[in-house]
Amino acid sequence: LISVLSSNLTAEIQSTGITSSFLDTCMHVFFDKFAPSFPILHRATFAMKESSHPLILNIVALGSLFVGAKDAVAKGEALWRLAHIAVATNWVRFVLILNCHSK
Repeated sequence: LISVLSSNLTAEIQSTGITSSFLDTCMHVFFDKFAPSFPILHRATFAMKESSHPLILNIVALGSLFVGAKDAVAKGEALWRLAHIAVATNWVRFVLILNCHSK
């Protein structure tokens, strides 16, 4: 089931035509439009290299909601599903990481 979900999602992501420019735009828009009204991340101290992949995918997905392109929301939803699958399939690892950080 996980393999089928992963391959279907990978095919969907590839078919949407997501580019690095789109990802950069979504991340920029997230910090400009979303973060001021819901300040969960501080732009000045945010380090992408130190962030988890699901967090970055969710940032891009949320940012896509504020991009004016017709296909931006569909691309963002595909990225959100990718982030969800990443967390769901690595749940044990995710819980271990949370426990280590809470100590």
